[in-house]
Amino acid sequence: MINLRTLSVDDEPDIREIIDLALGLDPLFMVRECPSGREALRDAVEWRPDLILLDVMMPVMDGLATLAGLRADPHTAMIPVVFMTARTQAYERERFKSLGAAGIIAKPFDPMRLATLVRDCVPGGAMPAEDFLWRLNDAHSALGVARAELAQRHERTTLAKIKDLAQALAGTSRLCGFAGIGLEAASLEEAVDGDMAGGAVPMRVEHAIDRVLARIAN
Repeated sequence: MINLRTLSVDDEPDIREIIDLALGLDPLFMVRECPSGREALRDAVEWRPDLILLDVMMPVMDGLATLAGLRADPHTAMIPVVFMTARTQAYERERFKSLGAAGIIAKPFDPMRLATLVRDCVPGGAMPAEDFLWRLNDAHSALGVARAELAQRHERTTLAKIKDLAQALAGTSRLCGFAGIGLEAASLEEAVDGDMAGGAVPMRVEHAIDRVLARIAN
């Protein structure tokens, strides 16, 4: 099953534990905990989550500063961010949305309803889930074949085919709420561009394909 990688960012360990347990009841979610905004910026690049649940009131780097940092990095700019906060006045909600928040979940929240609340904030629905999974399986097979071809003959025609696959996968994944797969596909496209321009690190395209394949296989 394809999981929705969810990065939970909160400086309160008890809140992170509740979120982890609550979302753990729903098989859609795979949760990683993070105690600070600075660590969230690092984990977002390394783990490539599909969604970030972000506390607003945190020391050193609060949620607004963390969101700004995420948006400033092209590797994390497209990840949907949902604020979790007790600051839920109408003007505060409007401000959060104007900054690009995908949603706002009020604290305190009902743990038994959290998965539903988060699902309601997840971008997607542009195509049926069955169609998306079919496209993922198709992309997995096609990229596997292309990788084998590239290992035998490092040709521009094969690279162009891989780029087309990466572009299609990136677009479809983001439309369906799986930003992490989209980010891996975008990184693959970037690696192909570098290779075709003659400035790529050896094996970079192959490694990028492997990351996409592993992410789809989960």
